[in-house]
Amino acid sequence: MECLSEIENYEKVSQLDTATKEFFEGQRFAMLESPPAIFSRYWIDGMEYVVDPTTVFVGSNTNLTKKNLEKGVPDNGIFNSGNRLRTNSLRKVRDYLMQEKSKYSSHFSGCGILNPPNSYESTCASALEYIADIAGINKGDLIITCYNQDKDLIEFWTNNNIAIQPSDSNSRFRWKFGDQDDSGNELYTGRGVCIETKSKEGLPLGDFASIEKIINQEGEEIAVEFGLGYETTMARS
Repeated sequence: MECLSEIENYEKVSQLDTATKEFFEGQRFAMLESPPAIFSRYWIDGMEYVVDPTTVFVGSNTNLTKKNLEKGVPDNGIFNSGNRLRTNSLRKVRDYLMQEKSKYSSHFSGCGILNPPNSYESTCASALEYIADIAGINKGDLIITCYNQDKDLIEFWTNNNIAIQPSDSNSRFRWKFGDQDDSGNELYTGRGVCIETKSKEGLPLGDFASIEKIINQEGEEIAVEFGLGYETTMARS
């Protein structure tokens, strides 16, 4: 993904960002302001690197809201919209800044919402309305890919006449969010669905968004997340 300042459709991305904020604020979500980059200036192997201070390091949208997972998500939910630099280490940031390709580093803009537990259906409803009315993607072009045993995650989409493509494998529909305890066990995991558009042949073209239930180590649902990248979403509209 190209850096936001380099893409030709910067104005369209900016307009989508503004419309996104108006949409979720209108649904009474609390706006989570993007914190500055963890490091705006740092050194690796004796070389200095500078990162745009408006950019947030992110492995997933959940990384921006981890403190809310610890203390509890407010009833009205929270959302964030802005620039992200996806990375899993500072060396990957260096690779990105040096224009070296890395599957774990990309600079993009996007949004995400975090809702309290037991709000999967209402989160899906907000996501579907956003995708259709704000992102401008026809509902008839959508296809939900999912693990075929996750019946509780599929029902909403079936009831709203959205195409479903189940999979016998759950590998694409399970998430880990990076935080671990002293024994190396994940503090938070997720299970969810991917939202894609379909080709003329009815086959998925690749996901541009996802919705997942976030689970703690005790197996309790503690939040529901929806997130997407603007550039990828615009390519589907």
